Amino acid sequence: SGWLGEAGYTFFEGAHIKGYYGELEYGDENPLTRDAVGVWMAEARYGVGRWHVAARMSGWDPDDADGNGANMSSRLPNPGLGILQGGIPVVTDQEVTRVQIGAGWRLFEGLDLRAEWFQDDYDRSSGGTSTDADGFVVALAGTF
Repeated sequence: SGWLGEAGYTFFEGAHIKGYYGELEYGDENPLTRDAVGVWMAEARYGVGRWHVAARMSGWDPDDADGNGANMSSRLPNPGLGILQGGIPVVTDQEVTRVQIGAGWRLFEGLDLRAEWFQDDYDRSSGGTSTDADGFVVALAGTF
């Protein structure tokens, strides 16, 4: 279960800010585990003509964020793109902050070519190894 509050403001066509804050409950029916996770996001976008640039920062803040793999809901997923490192899985009871910076070009009405750099910053290591993830994505994004 969960709740989410969101807000946004458009300065003019092509320029806006928006964000949200909420809480998710990953109930595993075990009264000894902490099941809640706070989630948040802030975004800014500016566009002129066919081009736009955007930046976003978002976060995942579980109530049990000590990275020891205990006392957390067994249903808590890995929210980011961190992967197995040296045979050690990503511990899910930790904060994750994602930063995204991107740009796009409208090819046609309803179809954009976009490029984005992202970083998932995991607050804790998994077995002494960083599971932070950096990447670059190029995509076609369409609306209909």
